[in-house]
Amino acid sequence: MAGVGHLRPRRGVQMIFKNTACIVVVLLVQLTGAVAQAECTLGLSVNNLNPSYDLFADEPYGAVVNFEVTHVNGDACSYFVTFSKGQASTYDRRMASGVNGLSYQLYRTASKVDVLKDEADATANEVLSGTITAEQTTPDPMTYFLVIPEHQLEAAGTYTDTFTMTIYEGTLGGTHSVDSSTPVDLTAVLLSQIELSLLDTASAFDPNDAAQTLNFGVLSEGEALGFDARIRSNAGWSMTMLSDHQGKLQLVGKAATTNTTVAYSLALDGVAKDLSGVSAVEVGTGAGPTALGGSLRPVAVTIGSVTGKAAGQYQDNVTITVSTTE
Repeated sequence: MAGVGHLRPRRGVQMIFKNTACIVVVLLVQLTGAVAQAECTLGLSVNNLNPSYDLFADEPYGAVVNFEVTHVNGDACSYFVTFSKGQASTYDRRMASGVNGLSYQLYRTASKVDVLKDEADATANEVLSGTITAEQTTPDPMTYFLVIPEHQLEAAGTYTDTFTMTIYEGTLGGTHSVDSSTPVDLTAVLLSQIELSLLDTASAFDPNDAAQTLNFGVLSEGEALGFDARIRSNAGWSMTMLSDHQGKLQLVGKAATTNTTVAYSLALDGVAKDLSGVSAVEVGTGAGPTALGGSLRPVAVTIGSVTGKAAGQYQDNVTITVSTTE
């Protein structure tokens, strides 16, 4: 009997161990299933970009670009967003229209210091990062900055590029994995533009200087004065001139007669132009794009005979117009 009494507890202990082992196995399976469901699934909500670029603006084009990080489902997590080079081989990003290019850049902040980059090339300041909670149902608003440098006199056309934004779950310096990617199309339409500056000889282009006055003082035959016309454009161009008095100085307040008008000659680029008509006459053409400083066209006016002319103040107004031809 005593021997039997010892055997029963041992069997009981063995049964308890077996039951405990079964419980542990079930718990492990349940825990493994819980980890698999606790994923953080993220997405990107972005818009394509259509900047309006002015060739002649003295400041770079800059825009704040908004987008959203969406929490599709799952647990809380950290994330970061990267930006590809687009069609460029470096981070000197470029939109293209045929063989022509328009430079642009993507920055993390308005200070325009940290260029946004791909995951393989980036430091912590060259990506956009954040965190999202498990309960969060509203998107995370995010921003970056698009900059197009000023004074790019590129030919008229539609300039495009496509860069890719990628969101990673995790941190750049730690474990991370791609959640999703989306392309962003960038399109800038450049129109034909032209500016004219009328300047003192040997002066630099100034868009605010668009008039010249030649004061001959007491008129004498052969006296000459001049100025520089500078045209800048991203297209071919044409220049016309129209004289109020058909290429003559006229005594102010008097009708035009032989002794109240003084003929003069006007030369553009050293070539005399006929302003005797009542309509504007084309006096010059050029190709574009021009240099940023403009295409130089010197103008010279030489006084004709003053013999037998009435005393007084003589004047003529010449209107110079430039327009694009393409």
